[in-house]
Amino acid sequence: MSRKVLTPRARIDRAAAEEYSASLAQIGEGWWRQIAWAYEQGIPQAMGLSLPEWREKYYGHLKLPANGRPEAANELRESGLSVREIAAVVGVTHPTVLHDLGGKNLPGDDGNLAETHEGETESGRNLPGRLEAPPIETPPLPKKTYRVLYADPPWQYRDGLPPDYGGARFHYPSMSIDDLCALEVRAMAQENAVLFLWVTAPILPEAFTIVTAWGFQYKTFFVWDKIKHN
Repeated sequence: MSRKVLTPRARIDRAAAEEYSASLAQIGEGWWRQIAWAYEQGIPQAMGLSLPEWREKYYGHLKLPANGRPEAANELRESGLSVREIAAVVGVTHPTVLHDLGGKNLPGDDGNLAETHEGETESGRNLPGRLEAPPIETPPLPKKTYRVLYADPPWQYRDGLPPDYGGARFHYPSMSIDDLCALEVRAMAQENAVLFLWVTAPILPEAFTIVTAWGFQYKTFFVWDKIKHN
């Protein structure tokens, strides 16, 4: 299957683009086709917005039921949109579109979105899942001592998530368990100090190693019931 590259044509002026955008509020079934058409015509671009920004501003309330997404995703894919473009049109994540397409992520499909008003491509912007975060020098720890220490380490995961999903290493430089244990946190703690340590479930065992290395004893835990993913 050959795939054309959709390049929005910014041939519509801003006033007309705004009028069309407002009119879409009245559409019902098949709204995603109209959003895709508007994208192809360059309407978001004419308003100085990227596709995700334009959709969120005007149609963030529009959602497809799960049983209706595969039909939309496959139709949009056949029309030439990339996986990331489909995600922006429908208002779901990139992995969700891959699931709805049954894994039809063609070779070379990098999911580029069209140029923004600043002349950048969406894939060239600093989005999660594109480039690994560059290493940085660990800043020196404070010289003072504290009764309460609050730590949210840059955990290093072994998940091997693909770049488009966005593992931790694509957002910030991570540290190994040995590097974290080597931090002189013990010197910052006053007698009978308390440590609050953020940790996620996959690396809970490693957290106890760090607690010990920093001179603390495990006592209890709290759970953050996170409603929305990331």
